[in-house]
Amino acid sequence: MTNNYLRTTAKIGYIIKSFLEVVYPIFSAYTVITSSLPPLRQLSLFLSMTLVLVFMKYPTLPKSSSKAKPFSLVMDGFLIFLSILIGAYIYFEYAELVYRVGAATKIDVLLGIVATLVVLEATRRAGGRTLVIIGICTLLYAYFGAEFSISRMITFLYTTDQGIFGVSLNVMMRYIVVFIIFGAVMEAAGGIDFFTKFAQIIAGRWRSGPAQIAVIGSGFMGMISGSAVANVVTVGSFTIPLMKRLGYEPVVAGAVETAASTGGQIMPPVMGAGAFLMAEFLGIPYLHVALAAALPAILYYFAVGTGVYFYAEKLNLKRIDQASLPKLKHVFNESYYLIPLVCITYFLIAGYTPVIAAFYAILLSLLISFFKKTTRLNFKKVFGICKTSTYNIAEISVVASWAGILIGTLGSTGLSLKFSSMIVALSGGYLIVCLLLTMVAAIFFGMGMPTTAVYIILAVLVAPALTTMGVIPLAAHMFVFFFGIMSMVTPPVAFAAYAASGIAGSDFTKTGWTAFKLVIPSFIIAYVFIYDNSLLFMGSYSSIAWRFFVSAMGVAGMTASIQGWIFKKTNIFERILCFVGGVLLIIPGLVTDLLGLAILGFAVFMQGLRKEGTKQFRNSTGQLP
Repeated sequence: MTNNYLRTTAKIGYIIKSFLEVVYPIFSAYTVITSSLPPLRQLSLFLSMTLVLVFMKYPTLPKSSSKAKPFSLVMDGFLIFLSILIGAYIYFEYAELVYRVGAATKIDVLLGIVATLVVLEATRRAGGRTLVIIGICTLLYAYFGAEFSISRMITFLYTTDQGIFGVSLNVMMRYIVVFIIFGAVMEAAGGIDFFTKFAQIIAGRWRSGPAQIAVIGSGFMGMISGSAVANVVTVGSFTIPLMKRLGYEPVVAGAVETAASTGGQIMPPVMGAGAFLMAEFLGIPYLHVALAAALPAILYYFAVGTGVYFYAEKLNLKRIDQASLPKLKHVFNESYYLIPLVCITYFLIAGYTPVIAAFYAILLSLLISFFKKTTRLNFKKVFGICKTSTYNIAEISVVASWAGILIGTLGSTGLSLKFSSMIVALSGGYLIVCLLLTMVAAIFFGMGMPTTAVYIILAVLVAPALTTMGVIPLAAHMFVFFFGIMSMVTPPVAFAAYAASGIAGSDFTKTGWTAFKLVIPSFIIAYVFIYDNSLLFMGSYSSIAWRFFVSAMGVAGMTASIQGWIFKKTNIFERILCFVGGVLLIIPGLVTDLLGLAILGFAVFMQGLRKEGTKQFRNSTGQLP
């Protein structure tokens, strides 16, 4: 191929890519809001465009030489053609497929094989090899273990709404698309900048101010994003350099942002993609899921916040220059950025669907962008919104289509029930053992896998085991969702830490382990709401308030033990007291609560006496003891 031909092909590809980047999110949102197409037809078009965009963004040979480039173009062009073909067939043959359901033709089987392979290849490019290996293993089990014929297995996955076009891709398009667009619009309208300033106002005067800004700002960002990596990139680009400038080691700065950004996936009202899948799996309104996640999310951020507070006090780090902080009046004048979040919350409480809530929040965000000249939308910004939304949607949607293969195969073969039975048997009937096995499974599956994929696997394979042992379904799914999220901050593979270390210029592995240390107290939160559902907003207001208070004290005690600081450096005895008191407070029960408060109070009292003694000694001698 000549250089002129390659340049022409590249130009055509760029035009098509730019066109799809604009059309893709608009088409997805429009068809969901209007419900103008039957679900299977709608999903077929959605999947085709998703696959085309993934193959354009992730070419066969990303850094190909001039000799290898023609091969890359041919391969990608062929895969794009197949992506269009498998969607077009479902779209145009929809009525015929519905009429002859269960009676597959040869073309059904052939295109089903093509669709499965194309989805796996797109998943490899966007999500990694781990997902593909798991997908292939489930298919091999269906063929060899369950003795399904290729015709039966493939047509089930391709021509029905139980496989590739199943619940995960359906939820992705029905709910998550509009929330991803909402996050992109809010960012373009200046919402992220406002929340960062708001966090500066709240925490900027503390010694741990730089880190607390990361924690609070990432929490706010999580309300509208639900993506840990996006959270790191947006908020971390400001907070990480600020922390480094004021004395935080690069590893610590990256770790703080990693831990803070990860929690955004459980922070209502938006949360991560898995929350919408949870609502679908459980058959409950999304509002119930968001409400159940509220207190665990607050406790998560409280754990990270106390961790960075003790760390900053222990090292006596510099405070932020107060003159550089934004003025309260200016931030208050921009408080209209809170309106879209209030809008989402109001519409969800009023009983409207999440799509309607997000739609009106998007309209309000667009309107708000015109309040200031600097945030006013123009063609370039609108294109940027579409482009950001497009690839955020496409990458999650590819994983959702892969999940359809997994869910369809495991469900039809009965492997999910067998796996759950195996976990129950391994636990010996002890719930705590089952929970520990579940946590380990989540951490294992989370090595190199997106959060949504981890949750889907655990929801299908593990959550039924917990419900079998008496755990209520919402608590079981919230437990696996919580630890699926922790995959973003759990070494050896932690995507959020990878993004943060790139900004901080720190070692990825050290950043991941330091972030893991910050979130260790959060791990215990999930066990609390299994044994006491009060943290999921179940029960009387007094029981909910009490459980939240003692859990917060327990988290603070464990954090003080890990960081080795309360008012001053703890000795070994005080450290043990803080840890034991923290664990007792987290274990539900009035006796353990009172005993934990007493032990933790004694540790604080001892610290107070030692601090006062240090002051008196210093005043009398002018030296430290």
